Amino acid sequence: MKKKRFMKKASVLAVSFALLTSSVAFGHSGRTDSSGGHRDNKNVSGLGYYHYHCGGNPAHLHPNGRCPYSGSSTPSTSGGSNATSPVKISAKVPNTSVKIDGVNINTANAKYPPLLFKDITYIPITFDIVYYLDINYNWTDASNLKFSRTIGLKNTKQFKQMFTDGSSWSGMSAYATKVNKGIIVNNLWVNNTYPIINYKNINYIPLTYDFVTNLGLSYTWDPVNGFNLISK
Repeated sequence: MKKKRFMKKASVLAVSFALLTSSVAFGHSGRTDSSGGHRDNKNVSGLGYYHYHCGGNPAHLHPNGRCPYSGSSTPSTSGGSNATSPVKISAKVPNTSVKIDGVNINTANAKYPPLLFKDITYIPITFDIVYYLDINYNWTDASNLKFSRTIGLKNTKQFKQMFTDGSSWSGMSAYATKVNKGIIVNNLWVNNTYPIINYKNINYIPLTYDFVTNLGLSYTWDPVNGFNLISK
Protein backbone atom coordinates (compact mmCIF):
# COMPACT_ATOMS: atom_id res chain seq x y z
CA MET A 1 0.00 0.00 0.00
CA LYS A 2 2.81 2.43 0.93
CA LYS A 3 4.57 1.60 -2.32
CA LYS A 4 1.43 2.40 -4.36
CA ARG A 5 0.97 5.72 -2.52
CA PHE A 6 4.61 6.63 -3.15
CA MET A 7 4.31 5.82 -6.86
CA LYS A 8 1.09 7.87 -7.12
CA LYS A 9 2.73 10.89 -5.45
CA ALA A 10 5.79 10.56 -7.69
CA SER A 11 3.58 10.48 -10.78
CA VAL A 12 1.68 13.60 -9.67
CA LEU A 13 4.94 15.44 -9.01
CA ALA A 14 6.34 14.42 -12.40
CA VAL A 15 3.23 15.65 -14.24
CA SER A 16 3.23 18.91 -12.28
CA PHE A 17 6.90 19.49 -13.04
CA ALA A 18 6.35 18.79 -16.74
CA LEU A 19 3.46 21.26 -16.91
CA LEU A 20 5.46 23.88 -15.06
CA THR A 21 8.53 23.61 -17.27
CA SER A 22 6.52 23.56 -20.47
CA SER A 23 4.62 26.71 -19.48
CA VAL A 24 7.86 28.48 -18.67
CA ALA A 25 9.45 27.39 -21.91
CA PHE A 26 6.44 28.53 -23.90
CA GLY A 27 7.06 32.07 -22.66
CA HIS A 28 9.92 32.22 -25.21
CA SER A 29 9.80 28.88 -26.99
CA GLY A 30 9.93 30.23 -30.52
CA ARG A 31 6.44 28.94 -31.36
CA THR A 32 4.32 31.63 -32.95
CA ASP A 33 0.60 32.35 -33.01
CA SER A 34 -1.61 33.11 -36.03
CA SER A 35 -0.20 36.66 -36.18
CA GLY A 36 3.37 35.40 -36.48
CA GLY A 37 4.30 36.45 -32.95
CA HIS A 38 4.48 35.11 -29.43
CA ARG A 39 4.76 36.17 -25.81
CA ASP A 40 8.15 36.73 -24.19
CA ASN A 41 7.21 36.63 -20.52
CA LYS A 42 10.73 37.35 -19.28
CA ASN A 43 11.48 39.93 -21.99
CA VAL A 44 14.51 37.93 -23.09
CA SER A 45 14.51 39.71 -26.45
CA GLY A 46 14.50 43.19 -24.93
CA LEU A 47 11.50 44.07 -27.12
CA GLY A 48 8.86 43.80 -24.41
CA TYR A 49 6.48 40.99 -23.63
CA TYR A 50 5.30 40.24 -27.17
CA HIS A 51 7.19 40.27 -30.46
CA TYR A 52 7.04 38.86 -33.99
CA HIS A 53 9.11 36.46 -36.12
CA CYS A 54 7.37 37.10 -39.46
CA GLY A 55 8.86 34.99 -42.23
CA GLY A 56 11.38 33.43 -39.85
CA ASN A 57 13.16 36.75 -39.35
CA PRO A 58 14.85 37.75 -36.08
CA ALA A 59 12.59 38.99 -33.28
CA HIS A 60 11.02 42.34 -34.14
CA LEU A 61 8.06 44.65 -33.48
CA HIS A 62 5.44 46.10 -35.82
CA PRO A 63 5.73 49.89 -35.38
CA ASN A 64 2.52 51.62 -36.50
CA GLY A 65 1.11 48.20 -37.34
CA ARG A 66 3.64 47.66 -40.14
CA CYS A 67 6.12 44.81 -40.43
CA PRO A 68 9.55 46.18 -41.39
CA TYR A 69 10.19 42.93 -43.24
CA SER A 70 7.43 43.50 -45.79
CA GLY A 71 6.43 40.71 -48.15
CA SER A 72 5.08 37.27 -47.41
CA SER A 73 5.85 34.64 -44.82
CA THR A 74 8.89 33.48 -46.77
CA PRO A 75 12.07 33.93 -44.70
CA SER A 76 14.32 36.76 -45.80
CA THR A 77 17.09 34.30 -46.46
CA SER A 78 15.11 31.85 -48.57
CA GLY A 79 15.38 33.89 -51.71
CA GLY A 80 18.57 35.51 -50.63
CA SER A 81 21.12 32.98 -51.74
CA ASN A 82 21.21 30.52 -54.59
CA ALA A 83 20.08 27.29 -52.94
CA THR A 84 21.62 25.09 -55.64
CA SER A 85 25.12 26.55 -55.76
CA PRO A 86 25.72 29.32 -53.22
CA VAL A 87 28.87 31.34 -53.89
CA LYS A 88 30.91 31.46 -50.70
CA ILE A 89 32.90 34.56 -49.86
CA SER A 90 35.32 35.53 -47.11
CA ALA A 91 34.51 38.73 -45.23
CA LYS A 92 35.75 40.04 -41.90
CA VAL A 93 34.72 42.25 -39.02
CA PRO A 94 36.16 45.76 -39.63
CA ASN A 95 39.15 46.91 -37.62
CA THR A 96 37.60 50.38 -37.34
CA SER A 97 34.31 51.34 -35.71
CA VAL A 98 30.95 51.37 -37.49
CA LYS A 99 28.39 53.88 -36.25
CA ILE A 100 24.80 54.82 -37.02
CA ASP A 101 24.21 58.52 -36.40
CA GLY A 102 27.24 58.55 -34.13
CA VAL A 103 26.16 55.53 -32.05
CA ASN A 104 28.83 52.85 -32.17
CA ILE A 105 27.80 49.28 -33.03
CA ASN A 106 29.51 47.22 -30.36
CA THR A 107 31.04 44.32 -32.27
CA ALA A 108 32.26 42.57 -29.12
CA ASN A 109 28.78 41.26 -28.28
CA ALA A 110 27.04 41.67 -31.65
CA LYS A 111 25.27 38.55 -32.86
CA TYR A 112 25.32 40.02 -36.39
CA PRO A 113 28.38 42.31 -36.49
CA PRO A 114 29.15 44.76 -39.32
CA LEU A 115 31.32 43.14 -41.98
CA LEU A 116 33.90 44.26 -44.50
CA PHE A 117 33.89 42.73 -48.01
CA LYS A 118 35.92 44.10 -50.93
CA ASP A 119 36.79 47.08 -48.70
CA ILE A 120 33.09 47.99 -48.42
CA THR A 121 31.27 48.15 -45.08
CA TYR A 122 28.19 45.91 -44.76
CA ILE A 123 25.49 46.04 -42.09
CA PRO A 124 22.84 43.40 -41.28
CA ILE A 125 19.18 43.84 -42.19
CA THR A 126 17.99 43.32 -38.62
CA PHE A 127 14.97 44.91 -36.97
CA ASP A 128 16.89 47.44 -34.90
CA ILE A 129 18.54 48.87 -38.03
CA VAL A 130 15.63 48.79 -40.50
CA TYR A 131 13.24 50.22 -37.89
CA TYR A 132 15.58 53.01 -36.88
CA LEU A 133 16.36 53.96 -40.49
CA ASP A 134 12.69 53.54 -41.60
CA ILE A 135 13.69 51.18 -44.42
CA ASN A 136 11.10 48.96 -46.11
CA TYR A 137 12.55 45.66 -47.29
CA ASN A 138 10.89 43.21 -49.70
CA TRP A 139 12.57 39.89 -50.49
CA THR A 140 9.68 38.08 -52.24
CA ASP A 141 10.51 39.13 -55.81
CA ALA A 142 12.03 36.16 -57.66
CA SER A 143 14.85 38.20 -59.17
CA ASN A 144 15.46 41.25 -56.97
CA LEU A 145 15.70 42.45 -53.41
CA LYS A 146 13.85 45.74 -53.03
CA PHE A 147 14.52 48.51 -50.54
CA SER A 148 12.66 51.78 -50.10
CA ARG A 149 12.73 54.77 -47.80
CA THR A 150 11.08 58.19 -47.82
CA ILE A 151 13.63 60.72 -49.09
CA GLY A 152 14.07 63.72 -46.82
CA LEU A 153 12.75 61.90 -43.77
CA LYS A 154 14.55 63.25 -40.71
CA ASN A 155 15.16 60.76 -37.96
CA THR A 156 14.19 61.89 -34.46
CA LYS A 157 14.82 58.55 -32.77
CA GLN A 158 17.94 57.34 -30.97
CA PHE A 159 19.55 54.21 -32.39
CA LYS A 160 19.63 51.33 -29.92
CA GLN A 161 21.58 48.21 -30.81
CA MET A 162 19.83 44.87 -30.31
CA PHE A 163 20.90 41.24 -30.81
CA THR A 164 23.79 41.62 -28.38
CA ASP A 165 24.04 37.96 -27.38
CA GLY A 166 26.92 37.16 -29.72
CA SER A 167 30.70 37.39 -29.72
CA SER A 168 33.03 38.81 -32.35
CA TRP A 169 36.15 40.92 -32.59
CA SER A 170 37.94 43.28 -34.96
CA GLY A 171 39.52 41.44 -37.87
CA MET A 172 37.58 38.23 -37.22
CA SER A 173 37.00 36.17 -40.37
CA ALA A 174 33.37 35.69 -41.38
CA TYR A 175 32.41 33.20 -44.08
CA ALA A 176 29.28 34.29 -45.92
CA THR A 177 27.50 33.63 -49.22
CA LYS A 178 26.57 35.93 -52.07
CA VAL A 179 22.87 36.57 -52.61
CA ASN A 180 22.11 35.84 -56.24
CA LYS A 181 19.57 38.64 -56.80
CA GLY A 182 19.51 42.14 -58.22
CA ILE A 183 19.27 45.20 -55.98
CA ILE A 184 16.59 47.88 -56.37
CA VAL A 185 16.64 50.89 -54.03
CA ASN A 186 13.74 53.37 -54.25
CA ASN A 187 12.93 51.98 -57.72
CA LEU A 188 16.50 52.52 -58.95
CA TRP A 189 18.85 49.71 -59.94
CA VAL A 190 22.05 49.52 -57.91
CA ASN A 191 25.20 48.02 -59.41
CA ASN A 192 25.65 44.71 -57.62
CA THR A 193 29.41 44.60 -58.01
CA TYR A 194 29.03 44.66 -54.23
CA PRO A 195 26.17 42.16 -53.78
CA ILE A 196 23.91 41.52 -50.85
CA ILE A 197 25.59 38.85 -48.75
CA ASN A 198 24.21 36.39 -46.23
CA TYR A 199 25.85 35.67 -42.89
CA LYS A 200 24.30 33.58 -40.11
CA ASN A 201 21.07 33.44 -42.16
CA ILE A 202 20.79 37.23 -42.18
CA ASN A 203 21.16 39.33 -45.32
CA TYR A 204 23.65 42.21 -45.25
CA ILE A 205 23.56 45.39 -47.36
CA PRO A 206 26.64 47.12 -48.82
CA LEU A 207 27.04 50.74 -47.75
CA THR A 208 28.21 51.94 -51.14
CA TYR A 209 27.65 55.51 -52.34
CA ASP A 210 24.81 54.45 -54.67
CA PHE A 211 23.02 52.32 -52.09
CA VAL A 212 23.26 54.92 -49.33
CA THR A 213 22.34 57.98 -51.39
CA ASN A 214 19.44 56.22 -53.13
CA LEU A 215 17.97 55.71 -49.66
CA GLY A 216 18.35 59.41 -48.91
CA LEU A 217 21.13 58.76 -46.39
CA SER A 218 24.74 59.89 -46.21
CA TYR A 219 27.93 58.77 -44.53
CA THR A 220 31.41 59.75 -43.43
CA TRP A 221 34.50 57.59 -43.25
CA ASP A 222 38.10 58.01 -42.24
CA PRO A 223 40.71 55.51 -41.00
CA VAL A 224 40.66 56.93 -37.47
CA ASN A 225 36.95 57.39 -36.75
CA GLY A 226 35.69 54.63 -39.00
CA PHE A 227 32.32 54.55 -40.80
CA ASN A 228 29.32 56.65 -39.72
CA LEU A 229 25.95 56.17 -41.46
CA ILE A 230 23.89 59.37 -41.20
CA SER A 231 20.10 59.68 -41.29
CA LYS A 232 19.64 62.97 -39.40
